[in-house]
Amino acid sequence: MQVRSRSETPYLAEAELGWPWEMGYRMPTPVQPAVALVEQSPDDREVGRITVRGVRSGHAQLAYVLAAVEPPGRLDDVPEDCRHGLVPLDVSEPPDVLEPEGSDATAKSLLSQSLDGAGTLSRSGRGDHALVAAAVELRRDRTATVRFWDGSRRPVAELGAEWRRSDLGFRLKITSGPREGVASGVGVVTVVDDVVERIDVLGADAEGSELSIAFARTGSTALPPHLD
Repeated sequence: MQVRSRSETPYLAEAELGWPWEMGYRMPTPVQPAVALVEQSPDDREVGRITVRGVRSGHAQLAYVLAAVEPPGRLDDVPEDCRHGLVPLDVSEPPDVLEPEGSDATAKSLLSQSLDGAGTLSRSGRGDHALVAAAVELRRDRTATVRFWDGSRRPVAELGAEWRRSDLGFRLKITSGPREGVASGVGVVTVVDDVVERIDVLGADAEGSELSIAFARTGSTALPPHLD
């Protein structure tokens, strides 16, 4: 929200964000919301960042109310109809990422997220593939599946792995892929504030071709990890 400033210093505004029915809107409470709000960390508050995690495919709305504007700004300078409103959200996932109805697979997952972004899958002798979407599932039995899609939303690669926690998020030991073939190598799933920001893989496929994947969530500023 931008308001004309009376000085050279931009004004800071404080806002409350929540579900519409909590903020006075007459809207029904969904039984299974498509999104979940992630609690702000001190760093998030410093830069005014709010994280919303997609839980399942569907539509959702969040509501906001501007509560205050830092002096010398005045809340009265903000038009009344701009001090509150709705933020529509649409959560979509590739069909084969969604859990079947009634499945208990989610309960067995430690982490399951889909992300849009940009990346490249490189295989020596086979050229590069541009990637636009990915999905990560880490299960409680220490196994993992990582999938990637191209610009036409066609599946390009599926990797099986074993995982362990690290200071970056999770480290992977690749055990299978890119499709049904055998592969080996290492990888890192970079997680910031419980949100997957990057996926990096380095290894070889069943035929001995070098395999390299670097994928980042849209808007991510996470640095590439060391794959050693």
